[in-house]
Amino acid sequence: MALPCVNSWLRHCSHIPVTDLSRLLPGEEDGREELENLKTALTSWSCFQLIGHGIPSELLDEVHAAAKQFFRLPPEEKHMCFRPEDDIEGYGNDPILSDKQILDCSDSLLLKLVPEDTRKLHLWPTNPTQFREVVSGYSDELKRIVEALMKAMARCVGLEEDCFVKQYGGKEMMMSRFNHYPVCPWPDVVLGVKLAHSHGLGVTVLLQDDNGGMECPSFPTHLL
Repeated sequence: MALPCVNSWLRHCSHIPVTDLSRLLPGEEDGREELENLKTALTSWSCFQLIGHGIPSELLDEVHAAAKQFFRLPPEEKHMCFRPEDDIEGYGNDPILSDKQILDCSDSLLLKLVPEDTRKLHLWPTNPTQFREVVSGYSDELKRIVEALMKAMARCVGLEEDCFVKQYGGKEMMMSRFNHYPVCPWPDVVLGVKLAHSHGLGVTVLLQDDNGGMECPSFPTHLL
């Protein structure tokens, strides 16, 4: 699902399903209609724009700013968070597994957010100085809205509200991946973005900037 910002990619994609989380909360009079909207979005697009989520726009701006500031750092500073060879967390590029592999022209920073006691803080940037505080605050908000969405998903298919939440047994894991796509020096051997793929997670929350390019499976010719 995509969180709303005042982005050009959303202005031109009015056909994307929209779900209002504030109307999905228990006790809302118009919740039944919104549950039907959610069900339609999940069975057609499998994604939707989420509004009414309650995350302050100031916090979303701070997340964008912190990520941009990190990727603008000199290489030697970013490498302080470099991904260990035997790990998936940290800063770097996707590992090269084959000489036939089509590469992504991108940098990424992958961090585990939940459970908090498993965070590898030595891989979290200390520059910009507010990075850890901002991302921790964003993590709290994500956990809240994902739980509310999973409960709503269960209700919209006639299941017990806590059905999906209980599947994780209090051992849910939440990761955050920050992607940066610089000008590519060798465009003839890379794609720039991922090939068609799915995520091995229960829910993916996308916070996108003004640069479009995501392709949705229901409309494979549409770039968002």
